[in-house]
Amino acid sequence: MNTPRISIIVPVYNRESLVGETLDSILAQTFPDWECLVVDDRSTDDSYEVIKNYAARDPRIKAFRRPEERVKGAPTCRNIGWENSNGDIVTFFDSDDVIDPAYFTTLVKLMDEHSEYEYGVVPCDKFLVSPDKPVSKPRQFDPTRGSMFEQIISGTVRVCSPNMIWRRSLLERNEMMWREGLRKGQDPDFDIRTVAIATDGIWLDMPPMVHIRLHNEQMARSAAFSKEIGEILINNYIVLFDFLNAKGKMTDKIRELYLKGVLKRNMRFAAIYGNANASRRLYEFFHKESVGFSGAGFLQWKAWLLWKANFFIHWPGSILFKYRNSKLGRKITSALVK
Repeated sequence: MNTPRISIIVPVYNRESLVGETLDSILAQTFPDWECLVVDDRSTDDSYEVIKNYAARDPRIKAFRRPEERVKGAPTCRNIGWENSNGDIVTFFDSDDVIDPAYFTTLVKLMDEHSEYEYGVVPCDKFLVSPDKPVSKPRQFDPTRGSMFEQIISGTVRVCSPNMIWRRSLLERNEMMWREGLRKGQDPDFDIRTVAIATDGIWLDMPPMVHIRLHNEQMARSAAFSKEIGEILINNYIVLFDFLNAKGKMTDKIRELYLKGVLKRNMRFAAIYGNANASRRLYEFFHKESVGFSGAGFLQWKAWLLWKANFFIHWPGSILFKYRNSKLGRKITSALVK
C-alpha cells in the first residue's frame, strides 16, 4: 500500500448536518493522493453513521470513534487521527469547514517547492452562509515584521487548525501532541508548542482556499461557559510562556512579542466574555514577566487598565452577543469568536 501524500484529520461531534459538506469538499479535490481520518467524539446524533457511509463510498475516508476510556474532546480525536495517519503532510480540519477543489494540488506543489520548511501557513477566510461570501479577509504574512515564528507568537499571523500545514517529521518530534482535556484555546496551545521546536516555517502564498464556517451554535456554546473561559485561556498562555522559556526560546524580543500578542487577544476575550478575574490574573502575570525590554512598564500599565476597565470593555461585547442574530451583530461577533 502506497503512503498517501496528505493526511487530513477531522474531529466530529454532533455535526450530522454539516460534516457531509466538509467531506464532499475533500472528495472533490483534484489531487487524489490523500487520506481523511474522521474521528467521532461519541456524538449523540447520527454523525457517526454519516461518517461511516462516506467511508463505505471511498476507502480514502477512514471512520473512527473515540473509545469511552479516552478523554472526551476534539484534542483526543485529533490525537487518535494522528496515531492512525500515514501521510507525509498532515493537516487538521474542523468538521464544518470547506476547501476549494484545487487546494490539495496547490498545497502539495508549494510544499514540494519549499521542502526545507517544516511547516506552512495558508490564508483562510470565514463565512456565515456561503464560502463564496466571506465575512473576513485573511491576514497576510509581512516579511518586514519578522520571521514566521515571531509573527505567530505576536498574533500578527493568526493561526488555527485548518490553516497550519505540518511535515510528518516535525510532528514525530513533538513531545506532546494535542493536549487532551483542554476545553478552549486548543489551536494556539498546539500550534505554538509545535512551531517552537521547528527549524522554520513558510507562508504559502495562494488565494484563500480554506473557508471556516461560523454559526450561532458555535457562538452560543462559547458564551455558555463565559465565566470560565477567560481564566482557561489566560492559564493556557501562562503554560505556553513557561514552555517557550524551558525550550530556550524566550529571548527579550520573543518575550515582548508574545506578551503583546497575549494582551491583544485578551482584549478580544474581555469584550466577548467579560471575566474581570481573568484580566486581573493577566495583569499579575504581566507584572511578573514583562521585564527585560523597553516599554515593559507601558505594557504592564495597559494590562492593569484592561483589568480595571473590564466592565466597560465587556458592555458593548455583551450587546453584540444579545443581538448576534442581527445582520451587523452576526458579522462582528462571528469575527471575534473564532
